This record gives sequence, structure tokens and C-alpha cells, in this order.
Amino acid sequence: MTNRKYALAYIATFALVFCLVGCSQGSSEANVAPESSGVEQQSNTEAGEQNEESSVETEPETEPEPEPEPETVSNEEIAEVMKNALSKRWKKATHELPSDMTLQEHQNFINSLIDIELDALGVYTDAQFEDEETAALLRDYISILEEQKSLMKNYIEYQTLSTYNFTVVGENRRFPTLEKLVDILQITFDDSDAAQYEAMMSAERTLAGREMIDDIFAVTECGEFETYEGGASCKLKITNQTNLSFDAAWFTVRFYDADGVQLESDHQALENVEPDGMFWLSFYCRSSKTPATVKYVSYEIGVRDSEGVFSYVTTDDCAAVNPVQFDL
Repeated sequence: MTNRKYALAYIATFALVFCLVGCSQGSSEANVAPESSGVEQQSNTEAGEQNEESSVETEPETEPEPEPEPETVSNEEIAEVMKNALSKRWKKATHELPSDMTLQEHQNFINSLIDIELDALGVYTDAQFEDEETAALLRDYISILEEQKSLMKNYIEYQTLSTYNFTVVGENRRFPTLEKLVDILQITFDDSDAAQYEAMMSAERTLAGREMIDDIFAVTECGEFETYEGGASCKLKITNQTNLSFDAAWFTVRFYDADGVQLESDHQALENVEPDGMFWLSFYCRSSKTPATVKYVSYEIGVRDSEGVFSYVTTDDCAAVNPVQFDL
């Protein structure tokens, strides 16, 4: 609507002239003159105020301009953005992967791959879409990428646990959602990217149907407790919560007296840990005082080399996510 300008004319000129003429004492005209002049003055003032009020026009209220309709995102637009982001991620993963990385470098590299997709797709989180199914799938896919990045935060301390949960989310959520998006958006990849996509979708899902876990091992029960001259022992029930097998695992517990003072630590190893395996492991307290409690605190994962010699991955010397304490 075109803005209008209104000229406001304010007339406020009042000439008040009182001419007092000296008259002879006792003249009736002289006594009336000032009184009649006052009446005339009052009439002129009221007329001026009325003219002033009538000259002020009220500016009409302007109606707010309607907000423009938000632009909607087409499937064609998202298809092109996703195609380019995936292509860039796959090329980086294939050609820029260092042959020998530290844990920190590996963590940074994985995060950089996720960021390629998040940077391209994240701007569409709150966008309006022509296709609601596309909108729902894309927002779900973005949340999956964010979750995978979050899982990498503790990678250096808990590399086995972080990698396991990262893969669970990838195989059971990211890949199926990506497949639906590629189908509904009708994305056609170039030759090298098409091969990469096909390999991803046809790869064996080793963790299909699995749920994320809070730790690799769970200590769920304290069994037999025995005291003897010079010490005591107890058995703990330990479960491998993954479907992974390990050449060996090394567990650490601590024994405490009734006042909470640590008496001793003990370390025990188990070879050939089976997937989803449950086992009982004995731990020993060699102290003249009888322990009142035992606490499971950490584990290491062992790897057997080609000659059968074990080495323990010190970076997986993990404080238990859920340390468990039992009364003895």
C-alpha cells in the first residue's frame, strides 16, 4: 500500500487587543465597553479552538503488509545436495584416509566425514518441503548423523565401545534411512559413487538388530565368597554384551574394608572371550583383614599376535562406565 502524506495545518494566531479609552466619570458607555470586548474575545477564542480541532486530521492506520509465503524445498534440490555431499564424503574416505593414524587423528577424521553431510544438509532442518515424506526422512537422517558424531566424543578412552555403538547406529538406522531417501529422491550416482553406494548397501550387517550398549562388559552378580588364612576370594559374573569375540580380556577389581579403605587390587584375565558370552571369574584379596566389599573398576582387551603372544590394548584400559560394587 502506498504511503500517504497528510499536511497538518495548525492555525494558532490570536490577536487580543484591548483598547481602554479613558472616559469621563459616570459615562455609561465607558462602563460597558470593556465588558462587551470580553464577550467578543471569548467568542473569537472558542471559534479559533474549533478551527484548530477541525484542521487536525487523524492519520488512518496502515494495514501490515502480509508476510511472504515461505519458499518450499523441492525433492530435486535435496537430491542434488545429498548426491554431492555423499560423493564428497566417499572421495575423502577413499583418497584421504591416512595409512597410520593416532587415535586423535582417527577421531578427527571420522568427524570430518560426518561434517561433510551435516554442513550440506543441516541447513534444511527447519525448512518447508514440498514432500512431507522427504522432510521426515531427511530430519531423521540428520539426527542420526548427529548421534553418530556424539558417539565419537569418547572414542579415545572407549574406542571399542564407541566403534561398536557407532556401527550399530550406522547399520540399523543410517543405512536404511539413506536407502529410502535415495529411492524417494531418485538419486542417480556417477559410476564411482554408484559402486560405493552399492557396496555400502550390500555389505554384511554384522550388527543387524543389535541395540547400543552402555559398556562392553557387564558385571551383574557376585557369587561365591570364601575366606581363608591370609586372604579371601570371590567370583563375579561377567557378560560380554557384544557379538564380538576377543582374544583375551583383563579385568581389575578392588577390595575394601568396612570403613571403605582399599585393601588390595586384583587383576584376572580370560582368554578366547566368546560373543555374548557369560562367565564366572575368581578374584583374590591377599590381606590380613577380611574385605567387606568388592568393586569392579576397569578392563583391557587383549590381542594375540601371529605367534600366539598376547598384547593388551592399553588405550582400551577402560574405567568401567558402570562400576559395580558388591557387599561380601
